[in-house]
Amino acid sequence: MKDLEAAISAAERKHIVMFCSASDQSRSSTSICYPGDWNRWIQIGAATATGDEPA
Repeated sequence: MKDLEAAISAAERKHIVMFCSASDQSRSSTSICYPGDWNRWIQIGAATATGDEPA
C-alpha cells in the first residue's frame, strides 16, 4: 500500500488528474470505502442510459 501511496503522491506533485472507481458497496453502507475514501482523485460511478442509478 505504501508503494501505491507514493505513486499517487508523485502523480499529484506532477498535477496529473486521477480517477478511481466508486465503491461497489450497497446503499446501506454508511461510509465511503477505498478507493473513493481518498480525496486525492475524482470518483467515477455508474448509471443507466437515462442517468438513473443502476438496478
